[in-house]
Amino acid sequence: MKLPLNFTFEKYGLFLRLVEEEDAEFIVKLRTNPQLGKFFIQHHLM
Repeated sequence: MKLPLNFTFEKYGLFLRLVEEEDAEFIVKLRTNPQLGKFFIQHHLM
């Protein structure tokens, strides 16, 4: 199943949407911030 580019979802007061290229800088800042980055799931390739 492929989602449309404008897909959004709202439930329990949370609003979700697909990531866009314009979000890249913000995401990198979150992932590299030691305090905020700890909330991201870390996937390690074997």
